[in-house]
Amino acid sequence: MTLHRFLLPALLAPSLLFLSTIAFAMSELGDGLRDDGRDVDGELEGTNSVDGFLTVGDDRFVLNYVYAIDELRFNRAARSDENAAALPSGTDPRVVIYLTDKPIPDEMRGDIAKIQELGNSGEIHGLELTIDPGLKKPRWTGRLLLGKEESNQVFKTRRGNRNFQLEDFERLGNEISAGIFLNRAFPRFDSDGERTGEKATFAVEFEVLVDKASSPTNTLEERKAWETPQAEILISAVDALRENDVDRFKSLAAANSEVAFLAQGPDKERFRSDLLNNLPQNPEKLRESIDEIIFFGDRAFLLAKIRNGTIREFIFLRELGQWKLSQG
Repeated sequence: MTLHRFLLPALLAPSLLFLSTIAFAMSELGDGLRDDGRDVDGELEGTNSVDGFLTVGDDRFVLNYVYAIDELRFNRAARSDENAAALPSGTDPRVVIYLTDKPIPDEMRGDIAKIQELGNSGEIHGLELTIDPGLKKPRWTGRLLLGKEESNQVFKTRRGNRNFQLEDFERLGNEISAGIFLNRAFPRFDSDGERTGEKATFAVEFEVLVDKASSPTNTLEERKAWETPQAEILISAVDALRENDVDRFKSLAAANSEVAFLAQGPDKERFRSDLLNNLPQNPEKLRESIDEIIFFGDRAFLLAKIRNGTIREFIFLRELGQWKLSQG
């Protein structure tokens, strides 16, 4: 094991605490065994290894694969539920981690848009985590990856939820190790935002080498950015949220995306408030607030300058040839 989180004598006391956390999680979750009978116990087999499972209703997925890639940070841009003043002053990237039942093909690695397509299509199942390691206490979000007619629901936002625990997160250079657990099963919601009778549970530990973020393929600034599909979608999506027109908002959102779920999920009112917070009321003022759009193939970051010099970040995906809002 590269980081030796569980084997070094110096870490014995934290490890005992960590193992007690696992025991608590397992007692709450019931059967915590993998399909081959091994417990989720931190006995990883080296870098790029994972030990864990995801259970959704009657479906059980053994999470045998892990992949991670850095996601560039631009000018301390904040997402809808982030406090810009609390973000790191540097440019330390966020990291996006996929814990899956099947491997991500080599040709798709390095391209988050293509990986998310895999998750949307149901070709992989598992968890997608976005962690901000630049903070003293890492903040993170989590989504289920179920795909097709199943909802890739957001189960944890950056605001936090005591039910979900990120344990022993450590980044040394391009190596990350951590474990994620929950204290009790959580309800699952369908693609219409309705609560189903199913519940979901998971317990996972992993170590992974993080790929560097890819380089931008294009950048448009100010007036050129104002005349893009992304600008029109942002203006229309904000208007739809202000009118509380969820169906229209979803028509502008990428299928099974973070925003598609949040707009109708259990925290929809908070999401609506967070996304609209401090954005210009006037559509043309919103357009003129757009500072630049940075493209990474079929994924694009729109940066808008709003009140007090704060910069907001919105992410778009090209889906079936059309640009759609994915995160905000």
